[in-house]
Amino acid sequence: MDVQEVMLEHEKEEWAHKWQVREREAEKWIVEKKEREAQILHENMEEFIKANTEKKKFWRSKQNDILGYDQYDPNSNPSDGGDGGSDYYPVMDY
Repeated sequence: MDVQEVMLEHEKEEWAHKWQVREREAEKWIVEKKEREAQILHENMEEFIKANTEKKKFWRSKQNDILGYDQYDPNSNPSDGGDGGSDYYPVMDY
C-alpha cells in the first residue's frame, strides 16, 4: 500500500466514525422528541379531562336547578339512581 491508499483508508474510517456519531445523535434526538410529545399529550389530556369534568358539573347543576333536584340529596336525581326525592332532604328555594 502506498501513502495515498493509507490516507484514503484512514479518511474512510474517520467518515464512518462521524456517521455513526451522527446516527446516534439523531436516534437520541428522535427519542427526546417522542418523550416531549408524549409529555405534551399527557398534559393536554389532563387539562381536557379537568375541563370536561368542570363542564359536566356545571351542566349537571344547571339541569338539577331546572328540574328542581336538590344537589345535596343523593336520592333526588332519578338519572343517578335516586327515586326523585326523599323525605329527609326537601327541595328548598334559597
